[in-house]
Amino acid sequence: MARDATRLRPDYVLVTELRDFQAEYDAANGAPLAHVRIMARLLRLMPDRAIIASQSFEASARADATAVERVVVAMDQAMGQVAGQIVDWTLRAPGTTIRLAPTP
Repeated sequence: MARDATRLRPDYVLVTELRDFQAEYDAANGAPLAHVRIMARLLRLMPDRAIIASQSFEASARADATAVERVVVAMDQAMGQVAGQIVDWTLRAPGTTIRLAPTP
């Protein structure tokens, strides 16, 4: 017996491309600046797999120290900001509709 999830067909696909994921060091500021940039494309699957929206998202967060653990925290903050931007944009993209699944 197949699970119900295997029969679901998405209307859209979100394709992302990581463009920047780096810690930028400069002598003037001491602690590095974590920088993340992601290119996102929203494709409508049927009938033609057309790109219906495309946008670049980026965020930066300054680490509070130069220790690797602190830079990782800043990278996580920047990545979280970008992920939030992408989710918001995806839900509001032109040509999309949000359909709620029926409750059992």
